[in-house]
Amino acid sequence: MSPYPYRIRLLIDGILIVVIFCAGALVSHHYFATPASAPIEKWIPAQSAPQIDTVPKQIITPPAVQVYTPAAKQKLQLPDEIQSDPNLYVLQSARLPADTHPATVTTIIDQQTGEVQTYVRREPLPWFALGQTGEVRIDYGIKPITGTVTRLSVREDVLQVKALHLGINASLDTDGEIFVGVGIGYRW
Repeated sequence: MSPYPYRIRLLIDGILIVVIFCAGALVSHHYFATPASAPIEKWIPAQSAPQIDTVPKQIITPPAVQVYTPAAKQKLQLPDEIQSDPNLYVLQSARLPADTHPATVTTIIDQQTGEVQTYVRREPLPWFALGQTGEVRIDYGIKPITGTVTRLSVREDVLQVKALHLGINASLDTDGEIFVGVGIGYRW
């Protein structure tokens, strides 16, 4: 028999479940996460689109290539080694909106005019993808029986099939209610 009243014991169990869940999600994310997107506000070279990995390159001789003046390097806050190199110029720069779809960015040069244009194509969602995205959230709301409550919830998605995301979820309410389970969600 526990020395604690039922509701306190339930609250302690809920907190333990959420702590264990969070620790497991952090360990899982650290050791098993898929490669992340580019770091925030840090320039890194883009990887080639996988569609052209085996396509050979050739050298063309355009009459002149239209580039932005060196001020573009400063406006884009490119790394110092790029800003200080007089041989490096900005051909094109594009910003992509946040999206759940992968995107392919391709820059084209017109051999006649030297004009450069960048194109963006949203790729279809993968049929099957392992990946980890998570969320920790605090909500404040009303329950019909207990009145106002605050809810701490943690969610970790681990599998994606097109727009369906499968994962685990845990929540703890200030009224002592806990929930731990698995679920599926649709994202648009």
